[in-house]
Amino acid sequence: FGPGSVMPFTVSAFYKFVRIGDCEWLAAALHRVGAADGLRGTILIAPEGLNATIAGPEAGVGRLLATLRQDSRFADLRAKNSLAEVQPFQLWKVKVKPEMLTFGAPEADPAVRVGTYVKPRDWNALISRDDVLLIDTRNATSRWSMASLEIADGYSAAVVVAGALTAVDLFDF
Repeated sequence: FGPGSVMPFTVSAFYKFVRIGDCEWLAAALHRVGAADGLRGTILIAPEGLNATIAGPEAGVGRLLATLRQDSRFADLRAKNSLAEVQPFQLWKVKVKPEMLTFGAPEADPAVRVGTYVKPRDWNALISRDDVLLIDTRNATSRWSMASLEIADGYSAAVVVAGALTAVDLFDF
């Protein structure tokens, strides 16, 4: 990414926990919009919300986000965008899932009740506390392993690199 380099692809990651009763209809509508603009990536839709990472021309990503934000449930949708020189995804997929995260507890509904949000500036102080255990559930082969980042940056924190677990496995901690 040197001076003057062209980054033709916008990569956008977003999620929103909100009640979605019309998952199939929403999936079909988003699939049409993204396909028309040559987007690639994946949008997962479930009754408790959606989660996505997509990429394509800036205008196409913008149209998909604008389409979502026209729906009052997604009016405040926040996306994190970056740029890429090459298309990072092979396919365009919009999938309906029975739930976003399998907790094994039907009463768990992140669209209704969530934990405490932590501001980025407060993160290091939080994970440095003796009464906090940080569980890294990403794949153990991930180059973004929390344990390696913490050690490299000199933070001392209780970190468990749990590998690829399911949300149900978290109850063991």
